[in-house]
Amino acid sequence: MMQLITPDCYAEFASELKEMHG
Repeated sequence: MMQLITPDCYAEFASELKEMHG
């Protein structure tokens, strides 16, 4: 998935990673 992502999408992605990694 090599695509440019918007800050909003990145924020959601980052929040998910935080939950996954605790």
